[in-house]
Amino acid sequence: MFNLILLILLFCINICFGDIEVNGIALKSHDSILQQLMDDFNSYSESNSMGVTFHIDFVNLDNSTNSSMDYESMLESYLQKGDSTYDLIFFENIYTNKLNSYLENLKDWLVGKHFELYREGVASQTCIDKDNKWIALPISVNYTVLYVNEELLKKYGQNIPTTWNDLIQTSNFILKGERILNRTTNLIGYNGLFPG
Repeated sequence: MFNLILLILLFCINICFGDIEVNGIALKSHDSILQQLMDDFNSYSESNSMGVTFHIDFVNLDNSTNSSMDYESMLESYLQKGDSTYDLIFFENIYTNKLNSYLENLKDWLVGKHFELYREGVASQTCIDKDNKWIALPISVNYTVLYVNEELLKKYGQNIPTTWNDLIQTSNFILKGERILNRTTNLIGYNGLFPG
């Protein structure tokens, strides 16, 4: 759906201003989906004589200890300075509140029916600020899941955890019981990039 909205927006800009280049910025770790988006749009634009070229600068922060956070800080710095190098900014939705004061209200640029496409989904929770200003639209949605060992939960009379505290308590309870039964067990309580 984002492709359609981007296409409509860029087509409208082209009608008003002629041949243009739209510049975007994104974190290198998102390059596969965005590179395809950019290539598809540029092919479509060229084959339909739209006169619009879409380019994304991919920022590589491999030497950073937390590349996503450093990238968002870099974006905030650009925005604070009023830098107009980039027309489209791709960022993680967890930074919506941090960047919202610098971003345009998309309702001023897109027809209202586009927002209805997103109103029921996660975008209504992550792309709208406290003043009901749509400042972003999702490119993709990632899900985080919790896998559980139902046999061990049942064995120890535990329920599926619903909070982080529940997860830690349940994991510790089961690990303690399993280590009593088998001191050499290599069972891990949880691993969310942290040792369990």
